[in-house]
Amino acid sequence: LIVDESDKLGLTQLYQLRGRVGRSSAKAYAFFLFKKRGVLTMTAENRLRAIMTASELGSGYKLAMRDLQIRGSGDILGSDQSGHVSAVGFDLYTRLLNEAVDEARGAIGANRTGTHIVDKRPSEHLDQISVELPVDAYIPDFYISDLTVRLSLYEQLVGDKKNFQFETFLKNIEDRFGPAPQMVKDLLLGVLLKNKINNPPSKFISVSANKSEFIFTLKEHAQINRHSLESQIDNIEIGNRKIYLKGINNENFDWRKALIDLVDLVHSGS
Repeated sequence: LIVDESDKLGLTQLYQLRGRVGRSSAKAYAFFLFKKRGVLTMTAENRLRAIMTASELGSGYKLAMRDLQIRGSGDILGSDQSGHVSAVGFDLYTRLLNEAVDEARGAIGANRTGTHIVDKRPSEHLDQISVELPVDAYIPDFYISDLTVRLSLYEQLVGDKKNFQFETFLKNIEDRFGPAPQMVKDLLLGVLLKNKINNPPSKFISVSANKSEFIFTLKEHAQINRHSLESQIDNIEIGNRKIYLKGINNENFDWRKALIDLVDLVHSGS
């Protein structure tokens, strides 16, 4: 089978055409051609690479997943077919979608009839504290233009990183792409901070932030060394089960380092 200008076809069309030749006992070949002097678009190149690598049994399902990543999943209950799945990657997209569906159904806790529904997620994920920094924290396309590479890095960061090495991860990125902009460093900082805060046995209940301060809420019987915190960290106020880190809008205050130091000191108790 010879297909000319294959870069103009969709991934499903390519897969169906290739399936027209060959049987279990007969070996066949499919040639997908494109103009040598032409410039392939990123989407067309991704489609051709996908069809080239999907040759084993069950590749149809894998191609469908790859197609979702290339063109977007569209609206769940609508006619639009160009969604935002490419912004976060299909694995993270489906994970967020499942969490949203569970929340809408009341799957964590009790349903409307009062019947208890068991949360089957691993116990270490049930009380995870989220951390949102009051700054831009992402990988911009002007730093890493290849969407596939950006998604790969996001997927690495989304996974469980109990021993996340900030400096090592940053060095690996900068070795490949040059000095990282602050928003990339802040993305890594957010991952590091979340893992430190959730490192069991955690003494925190929640962390919130606005444009001027971070607010850490401690567990009821959490023991901290007030003197050590106040003497080693600037712009800190300690109240009843709450710790305030102020002045994060002060350009002369390194609040990023103070965040990490605060969490480490609280957990160490020294």
